[in-house]
Amino acid sequence: MGLITDPRQVEIGGAIVHTNISPARGGWVVTVLFVRRPTIPIEGATVDVELTDAHGLAIPLVDRPKGELVEAGGSLSTTASAVFQFADSAPPREIVVRWAGEAARFCIVDQ
Repeated sequence: MGLITDPRQVEIGGAIVHTNISPARGGWVVTVLFVRRPTIPIEGATVDVELTDAHGLAIPLVDRPKGELVEAGGSLSTTASAVFQFADSAPPREIVVRWAGEAARFCIVDQ
């Protein structure tokens, strides 16, 4: 089950962005979900995620999306998800998502 983040969603780059973080074997998995109007596909390389612990130290990134993100939806909106894997660490406290020249911060409130 994923940990709770606050806020639950943020608008950046014309998209509503949600995050989910879950413990995984050997670390943490952060999924970023973009909900937006249909437009040019999102390239995985254009999305950056930073995960930090309670001391503000960055948790090492192990794997990130490559190529275009898979999108689903129709003429009104589409969703695309980007999955990032981070190393095992002390419990994380913050997720920062950067995309389209903007950033969104999500505090992890449920441990």
